[in-house]
Amino acid sequence: MKFQDFLTKYNGMNGVGNTTENKGQCTGLVNVWVQSLNLPHLWGDGKDIFSLADERFYDKILNTPDAIPQMGDVICWSADYNKGAGHTAIATGTADISKFECFTQNDPLGSNCHLKMYDNNYFAVIGWLRPKPTQNDALDACLTQHSQLVEKLNAIDSFRQALNKSLNTGDKSWQEILDEVNKLINDLDNTMTQAH
Repeated sequence: MKFQDFLTKYNGMNGVGNTTENKGQCTGLVNVWVQSLNLPHLWGDGKDIFSLADERFYDKILNTPDAIPQMGDVICWSADYNKGAGHTAIATGTADISKFECFTQNDPLGSNCHLKMYDNNYFAVIGWLRPKPTQNDALDACLTQHSQLVEKLNAIDSFRQALNKSLNTGDKSWQEILDEVNKLINDLDNTMTQAH
């Protein structure tokens, strides 16, 4: 699922999650996101998931002064953020080196799924997890490219049929048509030469 579709589907909802324990929690929204990408569950509280995430499926990007999260990255805060469990949310891609926007749940406590700008210079952010492309992503890209090629071939075929119809060429091949056009040009040249 694309991030914009995910945002549209869950924005404003309460109690989002994929386990009894994480419904309505920040980790609930994040796990529904990674589940929609066919990636494994992220275990623990917000402060734990960065260290516990399986590196076969997620690139771990540490928070550095010039690092900027991208759309779909899972931001992970330490226990310093909420004086306990930390926090986690999904980056929207609106970000610079001092602030970033996330799709979040339970921040503030008990809140529904919503967009929030974090403009506190990445306070307590450990880093973020960037979901790695899956085989499904590669297959989707291949199918999209295939569909585009089929559309182009259909358009070319429609153009060819329209051209044949307008030229009244019937079942002649393009080479036969070209040969006839060249013969007509040669005949016209010969006629003009003889006339002079």
